[in-house]
Amino acid sequence: MCFVGVSFAGCDRQAAVALMTLGTMFIAGMYCGFLSNHIDIASNYAGTLMALTNTAATIPGFIVPVFVGELTHGNVRSLLASARISHSSSN
Repeated sequence: MCFVGVSFAGCDRQAAVALMTLGTMFIAGMYCGFLSNHIDIASNYAGTLMALTNTAATIPGFIVPVFVGELTHGNVRSLLASARISHSSSN
């Protein structure tokens, strides 16, 4: 939410820096949470678990751009237009 707020901060540097600082602080807390989770689950296999879960988390980063490219035939604007049409017709 902080990073979204930065886009609305406009030219207010102090607000942008404060929001970026808060956002980075919250991300640091998130890392502490999931990194220690592997140790809690199985301390002897924490490294292996970390490798497996990071691999599983990285795969969508490779697959989704290819999927969206095939879905839109390389035309992102048509995807945005169809999303607007389907959203407005559902209301």
